[in-house]
Amino acid sequence: MKYVFAMIVFLLALSLNSIAHAQEAQPGAACSGAGTSSWTGGPEQIPGRLLICNGSTWQAVQETANTGRTLFQNDYDSGACDSTKDGRLRYDSAGNAWHYCYNNTWSTFGSIPNCSVGQGLAQTSSGWKCCPSGPETWTGHNATASQQWYDIAYGNGKFVATAATGSNRVMTSTDGATWTAHTSADETSGWNSVIYGNGLFVAISATGTTNRIMTSPDGINWTTRTSPESSNWFSVTYGNGLFVAVAYGGTNRIMTSPDGINWTARAAPGTNAWRAVTYGNGMFVAVANTGTNKIMSSPDGINWTLRTEPEANTWWAVTHGNGLFVALSWGGTNRVMTSPDGINWTSRAAAAQNTWYDVTYGSGLFVAVSSDGTNRIMTSPDGINWTSRTAAAASTWKTIAHGNDTFVATSLTGTTQVMRSVIVGCP
Repeated sequence: MKYVFAMIVFLLALSLNSIAHAQEAQPGAACSGAGTSSWTGGPEQIPGRLLICNGSTWQAVQETANTGRTLFQNDYDSGACDSTKDGRLRYDSAGNAWHYCYNNTWSTFGSIPNCSVGQGLAQTSSGWKCCPSGPETWTGHNATASQQWYDIAYGNGKFVATAATGSNRVMTSTDGATWTAHTSADETSGWNSVIYGNGLFVAISATGTTNRIMTSPDGINWTTRTSPESSNWFSVTYGNGLFVAVAYGGTNRIMTSPDGINWTARAAPGTNAWRAVTYGNGMFVAVANTGTNKIMSSPDGINWTLRTEPEANTWWAVTHGNGLFVALSWGGTNRVMTSPDGINWTSRAAAAQNTWYDVTYGSGLFVAVSSDGTNRIMTSPDGINWTSRTAAAASTWKTIAHGNDTFVATSLTGTTQVMRSVIVGCP
């Protein structure tokens, strides 16, 4: 009796299998459930197909030819790439290469580039590209005049650059490529630094009259402001509702302001030549190119503490981004140092032993510029590992800013005194 039962089970299974094959999906047949897949056919039934439902009909994705080879769509598609084949893959056995159809062109996967850390791949009309892309490619642009462009800032939808020499010591641009000249509030002052904060551009000077500060709501119309002391003011930043400036000379080498208009002198903990100041992670941090302890930090911009640098270099620039302070030096063995808190610092190797003048952070990258060297730009996704980049020209690049997914740098000298790099995101 058990043999009869086994035979019945076998016949029933055979019958069900026949029914299943009779109901197998076919390309173009109706289906429901977008993304649902089904394999039809098999070794005994050629061709065998992998189908995917697009929500209404079954679409053939993979087909096994009668030779037994597994190919995408059909056997090698020697026809032209057109809009009906967008996204189709084909294998060229003669050339041993996969191709993909995009924008009416068959392109080879052999041209896939090596992308940097933090980048992805995007398919474009000219093949595969790394994205986001930007700081590896720079274009040169004309400044409004040949003069020493000392600093640049971004705010209120525009870049604003200030100069230490010449006439019309301010220029503005909405894209970093086309610039317009403007008269500064005092054309005898060398405007070394500019920042945007709390709806106001603020610039400071190391020289000139007692009015070594100027402000502007739009970067075009400027007003002089009285500085509390005629110190050699060299860098200004904004953070936590406070403007803070530092000087490389003078009695009190710090001044602060809640509005950019009314300023108060503050005592620095050391008579160092303070060259740069920034704010991040609840801390103001400044660096100097002279002195014993060339770092100072403050949680409020008023009370400062000296910190020890890992190497006694000529520290000239500092910024904050992605939870990290990054400072650069003119000289020394390791010309980069980093800190998570502004207090404890670690030496890092620069991409080249250049005179690094400035560094900024934006679009997920630290970008630095230098006044000399073969490659006068270096970039880093983490502030620790740096890569050299080719500048648009061999100018003495002094400063760099980021805004609207664009990096813009200006120089002290050179035929080309502006360069920019636009970040192109992934499509």
